[in-house]
Order: sequence, then C-alpha cells, then structure tokens
Amino acid sequence: FADAGFQRAEGETVEFIAPFVMDPTNSQVLYAGTNRLWRTTDAAANWAAVTGQLTGENASITHIAVAPSDANTVYVVGADGSVNKVVSGSASNVTAAPLPGRYATFVAVHPTDANTVFVTYSGFNSATADRPGHIFRSSDGGSSWSNVSDNLPDAPANAVAIRPDQPGEVYVGTDVGVFVSFNGGGAWQRMGNGIPNAPISSLAVNGTTGLLAAATFGRSVWTTPLGATAPAGSTNYSFTYWNPAEAGWGFNAQHQGDLLYGTWYSYAPDDGLPMFLT
Repeated sequence: FADAGFQRAEGETVEFIAPFVMDPTNSQVLYAGTNRLWRTTDAAANWAAVTGQLTGENASITHIAVAPSDANTVYVVGADGSVNKVVSGSASNVTAAPLPGRYATFVAVHPTDANTVFVTYSGFNSATADRPGHIFRSSDGGSSWSNVSDNLPDAPANAVAIRPDQPGEVYVGTDVGVFVSFNGGGAWQRMGNGIPNAPISSLAVNGTTGLLAAATFGRSVWTTPLGATAPAGSTNYSFTYWNPAEAGWGFNAQHQGDLLYGTWYSYAPDDGLPMFLT
C-alpha cells in the first residue's frame, strides 16, 4: 500500500484508533486526525495536513465532525479536552469555561446550523470538581459554552448524536447506556428499547430510516427504531401518534399546565370500538 502523502512527522501523536470521518456532502473528502487535522479531496489517493498541531503535548485528536450545512466548518476535539473550530483551513481554539480539562470524546454539529455544536467528555466530575459536566453545547460556534448535563448520571459520556430530521432530539452514549433529550439537552431520560446498560462507544442516527445505531464496548452494535416525538416546552399541547402500517392502535399525549399524561388506545377486534388506557 502507498502512504498517499499521509506521513506523520517525528513526535506527531495519534490515538490507538485514529479518528476518521467523511464529509457528509462529498464522499471524496475525508478527514483524519493525529495532533494535526489531515484531509483528502480525492477519496484517499492523496493527503495533506490542513492545520498545525491542535492539541497539547502528548495529546492527539479524538474526534472530528464536519458541519452538514457548511462543509468548510470542521470541529475537532482532543484528548487534552481541547475544542478547535477549523473554517476553510484556519483553526481557532474555542476551548473555554465551563469546559472541563478532561478527555474530550465526541463532537456533533447541528444539521442546519454550523454554529450549534455538542461536545462530550469522559471521566468523572470529581476529577474537575470546579468544572463538572459530561456534555456541553455551544450556539455561537464555540464562543461560549453551556453545561447541559442536567440529570445525566456522573459517568463518562463517550458519544453524542443529533437526529437530523428533528434536531431538538439529542442522544448521548455513556458508560451506563444511552440517554435522550427531546429539547436540545434541557433534560435527559434513559432509553430502553432493549439497548443494554453497557459502555456506548459510538452513536449514529439516520433521519431517513428513523434508526438509532449504538456501538458498545463488548456488547456488539444495537439498532432501534425511533418514533415521532411530542413538542417540548411549557405550553399546553396535545399530540397523537399512530402508524398507518399498523392500524388498530395509537398514542395520545396531553400537556396541560403542570400535568403530563398519555392515553394508549386500541380497537376491539369484534366491534371495532375504541378501548382506552390512561
């Protein structure tokens, strides 16, 4: 095999499994990370370093994300906890409080807004007691960050994914399973769906097929279908879900003031009358 120009310099650090991603809008463009960001524009025939060193001494890039809405914007996170934003090859370090100085594991960019980004961190809060948290969000391209860990357990967060067709729906993979937020990280709940409470190493959401894929450490890869979601917020709403491919049942959610309740309904097979369970 030829190296295609991808030659590490002396002292150029790299993860045991180096990050490697494809531009979501152009399959000819791929990125890889050492302590520098590398790119190919001809499907790996030739590589060139896009940036200088982005991480601290003895640290390397751990994950890379290309903004789906702007292929010129790339976010890079490192083992030293750093976050860099690379725009048209020009890198800016956007690491700022309250980001912890722990190992940064994953970065995900909003499907239609290149300035909205989520970053996850490994480790435990006790290691950075003055800067706790496991997932952080920026809405201004990294100029400022918010800790959106809320009610997540104090466990390493290893991956984050945004549902492309419903970007308020965010998934985070931790050492104790998958959690989902339906309001952009405002609150979290544990996912069931048969996914084990095992360390989740990677997540991916397909908005077209409505599937979530979760790769685990030692428990294989799991997929689960995603349903429609009720709107989040404090205003009253009524939301009904039914699947025309599976006639005969449905679900209705009601939010009235401080009360949230749901009704499961199905149709009796003998007379077709609806039956309800609230």
